[in-house]
Amino acid sequence: MKPDEVRIRVSAAECRRLVAYQPGADVAYQPGVDVRGKAVAPAELPDSTGLGERLIDTEIAFDLALNPLVFAGDPRFETSFESASVSLGRVAVDLQTGAPTLDGEALSDPQAAALAAACRARLAR
Repeated sequence: MKPDEVRIRVSAAECRRLVAYQPGADVAYQPGVDVRGKAVAPAELPDSTGLGERLIDTEIAFDLALNPLVFAGDPRFETSFESASVSLGRVAVDLQTGAPTLDGEALSDPQAAALAAACRARLAR
């Protein structure tokens, strides 16, 4: 790896949650019916306690880190200390809005697009 390259590791599971699902044109939600068009009970039943809403994740988050010895100029450092790591911050994505942040600060559109593109590429492997 060259010193001007930075690699970010994000698990495939985190990427799947980060990259927004885009349904096909023939898929549309229809309240009150199942996939075969038959009537179903509404999701909000009178006896609901709201427990389900409290159990749903509102964001995903992961630590962003790199191995600083990649930039030391000696490949032996990188291989001898391959698990060395320096924290660069914490990335969080609001699952309601899709807005990513780094340590609580909003990422710019190009940064957010680069993160999503990297995840799409990882998921395509």
